[in-house]
Formats: sequence, C-alpha cells, structure tokens
Amino acid sequence: MVEKKRVFEGISGIGPESEKKLLEAGITRIDKLASMSVEELNDLLKCGEGKAREIIRQALERDIAFFAPATKFKSEVYDKMQRITSGSKAIDELMGGGFPTMNIVTVSGEFGSGKTQLAMQLAVNVQLPPEKGGLSGKAVYIDTENSFSPARIMKMAEAVGLDPQKALENILLVKATNTDHIEIAVDKLEDLLENGAKIRLLVVDSFISQFRAEYSTLDVLVTRQRKMLKLLDRLKKIAWRYNILIYLTNQVVVDFSSIPGVSTMRPAGGFVMGHWGGIQIYLRRGKKRIFAIRDSPEQPERETVFEITEEGIKDVE
Repeated sequence: MVEKKRVFEGISGIGPESEKKLLEAGITRIDKLASMSVEELNDLLKCGEGKAREIIRQALERDIAFFAPATKFKSEVYDKMQRITSGSKAIDELMGGGFPTMNIVTVSGEFGSGKTQLAMQLAVNVQLPPEKGGLSGKAVYIDTENSFSPARIMKMAEAVGLDPQKALENILLVKATNTDHIEIAVDKLEDLLENGAKIRLLVVDSFISQFRAEYSTLDVLVTRQRKMLKLLDRLKKIAWRYNILIYLTNQVVVDFSSIPGVSTMRPAGGFVMGHWGGIQIYLRRGKKRIFAIRDSPEQPERETVFEITEEGIKDVE
C-alpha cells in the first residue's frame, strides 16, 4: 500500500508528530504555516524560536513566488477581481464599477449614517446574476450589534427581483457575542470556502464593537490592537485566496487633536483599522447622505451622494 504523502513533507523540523499537532490546530496548508508568527509556532510545537523561524522561512519559500513579474499578479489576481453593485450607480462609478472582491472594504460613520443598510444591500445584491451586478453567490453575515433585519432584507430582495425567503436562506447569519466568537466564525467560513461553498461576501457589522467592549482600558490597548491586526491580516488572505469581498463596518470617535478647540470625527481602531482595514469609506448623514472614499489603491479621494429608500440603497433623484 502506498503511504499517504504528508502535508508538510520536505520541511525540515516537521516530522509526523509535529505535523499532527499542526493539523489538529487547523494549520492544514503551507500558506497557513507561512502566515504563522514565530511565537505562535513555538507555542504550538515547543521547538524553540530559532527552529520555528527556520520552519516558517521554509514555508514562505515554498508558498510565495519571489520577484515575479507584475504581469503574473495581474493575470492571477487582478484580472480575477469581480464587483458587486451597491444599488446606486453613483456609488458604483466611484468604486470603479462596484464593490471589489479580493478586498477588505471598511465603512466608517456615525450611528444612522447607513453602514448597516449598505451591508444588508450587498448581502442581497451578491445573490443577483452577474448581468444584474451580482455574483450569484451567498453571504456570511456576522452581526455583533443586533442590527441585522430580516424584514429589511426581504424588502430589498423583492425590490431587485429576488424571492425574499430564498434571499434570507442565502445569508448565513452569525450573532457574535465576543471577539473569540468572531474568530471561530471566520474559522468555519474558511472551512466552508475550502469545501467549495458559493460564498462571495463576508460582512462583519460591526467589526470594532466587541474589541472596544472587551479591551476598554489603556493597559490592554496593545493586546487589542495585536488581536485586531492578526484577524485583519487573516481576512485579507481569505479575500485573496477565495476571491470574496469582505465588508467591515467601523464606528467613529471624537478627535480633538487636529484643530485646538474643534472636534472632528475619525474612524475608531487607530492605526490598525486605518491602515489594515483595506479600502476606507466614510459615510455622513446630513441633508443628503455622503459616500466618501478616504483611501483606496485604485480610486482617488472623492465623494458622492446617495439615499436610503424603502427599497434600499438608491441614487438621489
């Protein structure tokens, strides 16, 4: 009988026992091993930091193509990117044709600015066929603030010609109660994607709220930021590997530092959310609702107006 080839065969320092520990911990592929930190791998295998660093180096060399021409990136990644309509032509045009897969899009704004409405609209629209701006896919929706509304989803679905009940069935809902719950949900999402599930959108609404609730004092701020950074880095890899859109909502905080005596609003989460949260969008509510791009590798900083109607996200008439 032919012996089954080991997952990490050929990587010095990983024998059958070490491989068993890795597999039991959910490290089932080279890319997952390559993305581990030295500290994490050493804690798991008890192999010493030097050995852990060498194992990760070997995994990186096997998993990553160094100095590949940019045309390879364009054909293997960029050309596979797809887009989901927001329901507003003005917003879609601003975003280069819709919300792009293979990306994290972080949407910040005050309460009532439309972050959740846009999240639910995307969860409906991703189910549309490509000719109507969708991906014929399903959505995973992690709700941390009890803001998900089945009734709203059904109205939005009916407005775009989808069966309301079927639209609800195609949204896999998680009511996350803490940050560990979010991480476990991401684990299960990746398992589903690995097994061929037609999930094309992940929503986390709100990404920041549970982190702010659990890590509320200055003495644990560094721990909070590290945990957020690790999860965002993982989400970025999932978006790329499985060609999905990850939509995160974020809260805002008052900032008095810009102009003395003048308060402004800025996204919560500091440097981590600002620089690792992918494409940065800001929503404002006033006489007209504002959709503003604040940071994007593809699009300049600019803004447009939209409205939230009974049928969902629409252009201003």
